[in-house]
Amino acid sequence: MNGSPHDMIRRYIEEQLGPIAVSITAADGQQRPAAFSIETIFDQPCDGARTCVTVGLSDVPLRRAGGGLDRLEILFCAYDEFINDEILEWLFSIGERLLESQESAHLGMVWPLERSIVKQSALDCGCFYQPVYFPETMHGIDAMDPPLIFSWLIPITSKEAAFIDTSGIKKFDALFAKHDPDLLDLRRKSLV
Repeated sequence: MNGSPHDMIRRYIEEQLGPIAVSITAADGQQRPAAFSIETIFDQPCDGARTCVTVGLSDVPLRRAGGGLDRLEILFCAYDEFINDEILEWLFSIGERLLESQESAHLGMVWPLERSIVKQSALDCGCFYQPVYFPETMHGIDAMDPPLIFSWLIPITSKEAAFIDTSGIKKFDALFAKHDPDLLDLRRKSLV
């Protein structure tokens, strides 16, 4: 593909999910530039929801826990009513901290929040997960070296985070399969 790597990633996202509606490049209210942008696609993965995707985080290959390198972009999605500046600042903060650590996110990696993700919510952590609400083609781009992976950051509760820590992500995945929670609802109840 022609153009910059960012252009290639944006085209890829638009081919998979539809047009990018908003692109944000500032990490906080003072318009401090970030090393990457957050692109927002409306009505994805369903009507009335938004998907936010980092673009540019993958400029820096990050160390994978088991060895090797990943290029990483973060997916986040929720119903429209929940997407606000605080959510975007949280995504910028996580991306910046991953870049500082030079370590990639991995399936089941938990990220504690300072408080609930939205008011009247028990969701106070994030967990990197497979982007199962999206087409399989949104799991990554193999044409890049090292390959780019899209990791879905889903909000979870502290109890769910503790369950992942003690029982593992596969057992947590089984809970998802059994209960089929609406992961776009940032006020959903805990599964444990």
